[in-house]
Amino acid sequence: MSDSVKVTVKWGKEVFKDVEVDVKEQPLAFKSTLFSLSGVPPERQKLMTKGALVGDTEWTPKNCPKEGATFMLMGSAEQQAVEPPKELPQFLEDLPEAQQLHMETRAYGAGLQNLGNTCYMNSVVQCMYAVEPLRQALKQYTPSAANMGPMMDPVTKLVVSAKNLMRVSEGRRRGGAGQGRAGGRGEWEIGQCVQCVQPLAHTVQKRLLCAHVQHI
Repeated sequence: MSDSVKVTVKWGKEVFKDVEVDVKEQPLAFKSTLFSLSGVPPERQKLMTKGALVGDTEWTPKNCPKEGATFMLMGSAEQQAVEPPKELPQFLEDLPEAQQLHMETRAYGAGLQNLGNTCYMNSVVQCMYAVEPLRQALKQYTPSAANMGPMMDPVTKLVVSAKNLMRVSEGRRRGGAGQGRAGGRGEWEIGQCVQCVQPLAHTVQKRLLCAHVQHI
C-alpha cells in the first residue's frame, strides 16, 4: 500500500487540488511543497485540518493526511525581489540623429509635434503616412484651378490638407523637423492635421451611418 495520499489545500481564494503528501515524511516536507505552490515560507505557514494544527516534525492521529482530505493554509507569501532589467530599453528619440536616419522606423514618419491631447490624431497621420500608395497618390495630386480658392469644395480641401500633411511628415522623416515657421510650427502642423482628420472622420461617420440605415 502506498504511503502517499492526495489532498486539497485551500489558501485564501486559491485552491490547490491533488497535492501529494508522503505520510512517512515529516510535515515539513509537505510544507515545502506548499511553499513552491503558494510562496508562503514554511516558518510562516499555519496549516490546519479539521481544527487540528500541523507542526513541522511529526503527524498526529488528528492531523495525519488521508486521501481526499482538505487542509487550510494561512500565511502571507514571500515578496519576490524585482530585479532591474539587465539591458535598459533604448528609445529612438534618445539615439544620436545620425543613427536615427538609418533606422527602419524612419520609413513611417517622425510624427508631428504634439500639442495637448493630439497624440491619437498624430497616430492616425502616421498610419496614413505608412500607406505608400496613398502617399504617392497624394504627392502626385494637383488640384485644378477651378477647385482652388476660398470656395474650395470639401473633397478637394480634404485631399489638399492630406497632401500638405504628407509633405510635413516627409520633411520630419528626413530630419527637417526644425525647418518651417519658427515659433508656431507645432500649431501650424496640428492645424493642417485637424483640417485633414476632421473631414475624414466626418466622411467615415456618414458612410457608416448610411450603411447602418440600409442594413435596417
